[in-house]
Amino acid sequence: MKILFINSFEPDYLSDSLFHGFHQLLGENFIYLHQYDAMFENNDEFVRKYPKHFTLYGNLSKCTNDKSDIEYKIRKHYFDYIIYGSIRRHQDHLDLVLQNYKKPETTSLLRLGIIT
Repeated sequence: MKILFINSFEPDYLSDSLFHGFHQLLGENFIYLHQYDAMFENNDEFVRKYPKHFTLYGNLSKCTNDKSDIEYKIRKHYFDYIIYGSIRRHQDHLDLVLQNYKKPETTSLLRLGIIT
């Protein structure tokens, strides 16, 4: 299973929790659109700034994140799921996703920020 996660650059607990869980479960099959360094190890600056959030932030190990040809991959249904961490904050490639994935699938899941 391959998942594209379209996330925000700023902290958002719900989105970040999804990011954390999918990253741990899927590893290299979890592709995230924007680099979010706060989630990964060796980010002492974020951990010092927000010390109470240590269980979620700063403890993932990095793995390969192949972000090449995202638009082509969306057109060819390379991803099993496309998840928007917050559809209100980021709508990157939304028009392309809605054009290339079936509308009945996207309509109900769009409210949750998940598009299949």
